[in-house]
Amino acid sequence: MVFAYVPPPVSPRAQELAQRLAQVIEEFRQRHPDLASLEVRQAAQLAASRTCGSHRGVVIASAVIAGVTTALGLGIFASLQHGARGQMLLPMVLVMVAIITIALLLALRSR
Repeated sequence: MVFAYVPPPVSPRAQELAQRLAQVIEEFRQRHPDLASLEVRQAAQLAASRTCGSHRGVVIASAVIAGVTTALGLGIFASLQHGARGQMLLPMVLVMVAIITIALLLALRSR
């Protein structure tokens, strides 16, 4: 079964805001004809991060947590394969629980 992502419909307010932004960009471009598309994208990203907040920290934290969890999982797997049954399992699980708790706290704090 194939799942396709369907973006949510654009609201009328979002369409109005897009029209206003396009007008402002066009007016700015008339005053500064050498304006590059890259500068427009950078300005839009800056404006969005200032008004909507940045999720960069959450993304970085999630990537670190995913990497550490993968490493711990591989460590548990390796320890079980080499006969260290249960010796390293509990500490690794506790570390994973601590990391996930910290990640959740960071995610909630960034809201």
